[in-house]
Amino acid sequence: MRVPSRLLFAVGMVVLSVGAVAAPANAVARAVSPPAPSAAGGVVTVCPGVRLNLDDPSGKPLPIAEQQSSINALSYRCDHPGQSSSVISAPAGAGSRGATPDASIGKNGGEVLMHIQVAPGDLRLSASANSMSYGTHRTLSCDYSIGGGTYQSCGRASGPGTYLLTRTDEFCPVPGERVDGIAEIAWGSVAYYDDASAITQ
Repeated sequence: MRVPSRLLFAVGMVVLSVGAVAAPANAVARAVSPPAPSAAGGVVTVCPGVRLNLDDPSGKPLPIAEQQSSINALSYRCDHPGQSSSVISAPAGAGSRGATPDASIGKNGGEVLMHIQVAPGDLRLSASANSMSYGTHRTLSCDYSIGGGTYQSCGRASGPGTYLLTRTDEFCPVPGERVDGIAEIAWGSVAYYDDASAITQ
């Protein structure tokens, strides 16, 4: 019997752009402010119960821009639990955000996807962005958490092309654990997100 090569769970996409707006009714008040990137790396708390490792798999600090991408994406997720398919506006680093539905990468076309591929004894994580207009330099990043643990980076890709793909992190997981992932693609003052979740087999 052939096991499907991948199982994709794409749950929601958001876009972040500069501009202050009132917080929506479903926004959650923060107990702590989002952390700043750190040249020293290490583990930081993005919001209660959500931690992020600022180091790469070898233990070296991730580039500051990549750290900030991860902090931004997880901060949005903290502020809007359970929200999906939305566009947000916010001043840089602010916790006050407004939301309305959206499902694509705006005028640049395309979509960003967080990929979680699950098969018995196998887990693969990556992010992609596709069908975009050529010529705008964009940066795609990917983060994941297994079993409610600290979020880790699953890579970064950048360039002006129509398609971007991060590296794929692969594991032999413990069955029955929840996996959460979030992808972000950004350029200038705009960023788009997609999150996904799955249960390991």
